[in-house]
Amino acid sequence: SYLDMRTPPAASYEISVVAKKWVWAFKYPNGWIESELHIPKGENVTLTMASDDVLHSLWIPAFRTKMDVVPGRYTQQWFNATQAGTFPLMCAEYCGQKHSEMITNVVVHETRGDFDKWLQNASDIHKNKTPVEAGEYFYKSRGCIQCHSLDGVPKNGPSFKGLFDSERKFTDGTSRIADANYIRQSILEPQSQIVTGFRPIMPTFKGQLTDEDITAIIAFIKAQK
Repeated sequence: SYLDMRTPPAASYEISVVAKKWVWAFKYPNGWIESELHIPKGENVTLTMASDDVLHSLWIPAFRTKMDVVPGRYTQQWFNATQAGTFPLMCAEYCGQKHSEMITNVVVHETRGDFDKWLQNASDIHKNKTPVEAGEYFYKSRGCIQCHSLDGVPKNGPSFKGLFDSERKFTDGTSRIADANYIRQSILEPQSQIVTGFRPIMPTFKGQLTDEDITAIIAFIKAQK
């Protein structure tokens, strides 16, 4: 029945979902955040969802499931994937200029063991990736990609191309070289130094990234020549 479809089973694997223009963030029980949804085959999975900005809708066509993701409240949907593979996941509610780019994948692992192995390896990102590779992961999974390009074209924020060691001029008339300390401050206290020509819309990532995470992001930005 419709009620059964909307009521998650008591025994299910719960993943938290945050939607924001124009990315998805899937948070697993161990605290790991990924931009793709990974699940084991043959198990009940519940998504507890919220939006950081406007109305979105999480749609997985292959699963025939769709549910609105609403600002200021939680919604849920659940499913049990019966086939391993990779399937598209997208936003089905118009949410602004880059709505059509709010697409990612659902990766269904063949066994729970395969899923657990993936989650363990993914969670050990600083062990399994170089600092630049880890920084690229955070660039994508934390939503930096939506406001900071890599090709030199400004978006809602400055491009990361050629940013490191360049001079940044601020709205208060001061300036500063974009070294490691500047980038760290921009991540933790973004409102403290607003670059001329841009709005003060970047949120703080204080408490969301470790020092090691920030060091990786700095390495990634430094590599964008």
